[in-house]
Amino acid sequence: MKLSDDARKQIERDHGRRIIDKAPFFWGRNSQAGLRRLENRINDLKSFFGPMESKTLLELGCGTGLWTDYLAQTQASITALDISKELLDRAQARLQNPRVRFLVGDAEQLPFPDESFDCVCGISVLHHLDVPKTLAEAYRTLKRGGRIWFSEPNMLNPQIMIQKNVPIIKRWAGDTPSETAFFRWSLAGQFRAAGFRNVVVQPFDFLHPWLPDAWTGCMDSVGHTLEKTVLLREIAGSVYVHAEK
Repeated sequence: MKLSDDARKQIERDHGRRIIDKAPFFWGRNSQAGLRRLENRINDLKSFFGPMESKTLLELGCGTGLWTDYLAQTQASITALDISKELLDRAQARLQNPRVRFLVGDAEQLPFPDESFDCVCGISVLHHLDVPKTLAEAYRTLKRGGRIWFSEPNMLNPQIMIQKNVPIIKRWAGDTPSETAFFRWSLAGQFRAAGFRNVVVQPFDFLHPWLPDAWTGCMDSVGHTLEKTVLLREIAGSVYVHAEK
């Protein structure tokens, strides 16, 4: 049975309260491999967005601000939004930066005027949301010529496919009932349907967050090679999205 929007959002708020003290574990960010994954993502984002010093950036689903730390490297003026007040309180306590403003809000009903931001981004957030509603709001609040970047789980990855579709595994992994993953071609279609242009959805990331720390450097190099290998790259753990308004 499909949950109502209100029920789904309440579950996400409750989930945030439950995992707040173990968020890095559930999000795969408490290991050297997990941190390297974040570094790879920020490098891709900075390459796509270009110089950010004078730009405004909206981060959707900032959680406890782990990714916001990396976004702050861009020197953009950042608005970091999440539906969970508890997660945002933790983010504000750990990140004191005058360029960052934390705000409780709903990505599907953004509290901003049209064309407020130069850039919009999020890491592992769309798969928790109503994608068409979120993309419509992102498009509305993005300035003409602005860019949007996301990183999301890849449904063609064998582990991700099992985790998102087998209920007992889903619960064990700490997922919420409604969260999912994406086939890259259908995700690209949703961005185009929302009005975005120059949409690129590319599989990447063979670096598993539970990898032993000593193996991180070697496996990261191997992973970058696999990302360039036709067909094999399709089962990478994540996809990134680049698009423009």
